[in-house]
Amino acid sequence: MIDETYNELASEITIAFEPIPYPGDDPKVVGNWWELSNFLGKKWKEVSLEDVNTNWGPHHFTPKGLAYYLPAYLIAILLHPEQVDKLAREAVLKVLSPTKGEDGKIHKLPFSNELTSNQIKCIHRFVEAFGQIYPVWIKEWDYQEILQKGLEYWQHMDDSI
Repeated sequence: MIDETYNELASEITIAFEPIPYPGDDPKVVGNWWELSNFLGKKWKEVSLEDVNTNWGPHHFTPKGLAYYLPAYLIAILLHPEQVDKLAREAVLKVLSPTKGEDGKIHKLPFSNELTSNQIKCIHRFVEAFGQIYPVWIKEWDYQEILQKGLEYWQHMDDSI
C-alpha cells in the first residue's frame, strides 16, 4: 500500500510541473532521442510506467528536457515503487545527486537552472521520500553516499530560495 504522503507529493509534483511547456521533439532541446525514443511526441503526463522502465537514462536528456520529463520518473517511483525497475531507480537517484567536477568541487546540477522554487521544494521532498521508499535497496546497492549528496544538494537549493 502506498503511503498517503507519497500520493500527496505526487499531486504536488503534478501541480508544480504542469506549467512547463512541452519542449518539442528537437534533440538539441530535449536530448538524445536514440536513447529516449519512447518519449518522442509525448507530454510528461503521458509517459507510462513502461516508458520509465525501458528508458532508464534520464541523463540522456538536456537540462531543459530533464526538467520537463523528470516528474514522470518521480511520480512513477512515488505511486509504483515496487514496479519501477532497479535501473530506473538508480538513474533517477544519480541524476538528482551532484558529482564533483574536475576541480574537486560539487557543481550545480545544470537542469536545476530550469526549475522554479516550488519545483525545487518538490524535488527536495522527493529525495527525502526516496530514502524512505527504498531503504533496503539503497543499503544493498551501497547508494547511501549518493543519496546523502542528493539530500544535501536539494536541502541547500531549498534553503537558498
